[in-house]
Amino acid sequence: MQRKIYVSMQLVILLILNTFVVVGLSDATSNAMQDKLLKVYSITLSEPCFGEKEGYVTVDLKEAASWLMEAGKPMLPVVTKVLAFPLGTRVLDVNVSIKMKKYVLDKRIKPAPKPAALDGHTIHEFSEEDKHVYGSTDLYPSDQYVTKTGAGLKNGEHVLYLNVRCYTQYSPANNLLYVPEEINIKVSYQPPEKPFLDSSQYDLLIVTDEKFVPYLQPLVDHKNSIGIKTKMETTQYVYSHCNGRDKPESIKLFIKDALEQWGIKYVLLAGGRKGQTLDWYIPERRSNNDVDMESGYSTDLYYADIYRCDNSGNLFFDDWDSNGNGVFAEWSCNETGRDVMDY
Repeated sequence: MQRKIYVSMQLVILLILNTFVVVGLSDATSNAMQDKLLKVYSITLSEPCFGEKEGYVTVDLKEAASWLMEAGKPMLPVVTKVLAFPLGTRVLDVNVSIKMKKYVLDKRIKPAPKPAALDGHTIHEFSEEDKHVYGSTDLYPSDQYVTKTGAGLKNGEHVLYLNVRCYTQYSPANNLLYVPEEINIKVSYQPPEKPFLDSSQYDLLIVTDEKFVPYLQPLVDHKNSIGIKTKMETTQYVYSHCNGRDKPESIKLFIKDALEQWGIKYVLLAGGRKGQTLDWYIPERRSNNDVDMESGYSTDLYYADIYRCDNSGNLFFDDWDSNGNGVFAEWSCNETGRDVMDY
């Protein structure tokens, strides 16, 4: 009797992207300035909404997308503006001016709670005031705004994101609150001379173990027949052609090369665990957390987060080892033991 062979396969489809949430209203203008361009954005904010909870003042802004939420420190709204430019753009200068309105408070701003586990039972614990912050006349936070760049997708196009976070500021010992009333952003930049990614040889890349090639070939044929240009490569080929520090990094480097040389839009990683072992046909990238948290978890986003960039927009391969200690996707209560990822 002929035996039937069942192959267990894990299929993970990844879009090559990392994103920021876009918020805020703006009017933008662009003016040619020799070999550079200037974009100007203006945001007019609504009046803040004040409340009272547990003997503290709470403050909210309609335009705020998030809050400062460091346990024990004042919980303050943050207004974020995200700007998108073609990938390969050089950011020459970012100028942000913020008109603040002062409010005199009769109670302290509520401190942010401690983080709570999402187990359905733990509730947000009250945090005692951070005495260093609440006993000071200094403004918290000290900066009116911060900027951050990142690479990602917008409407299917690879872009450089410029994220501008504008803060409400609070002087606890003086009971003074400064809330953004108007934000003006000027960005001087140089667009790329040609598209950073201009190839269109393939649309879909499939990476799998050689064991699964016969089972996936019909999928490759089907995709090609309907106009989705598809390329399949084995992990054995990848490991012999990409010199990563480990197998996951070799696969990620291969995806980067395929993106830049072939212009791929999608990646399919095919292959799960090898039987009942802890080995994988497609290796996982696990985070590395300190002993006070779970030791780590699978991070499929690793394979999608190809680039990181500096404040000027220069692109680099994002290896998820920003501190260079050979430990990937690291998080610790000690800031020196953390990796900063672009996603």
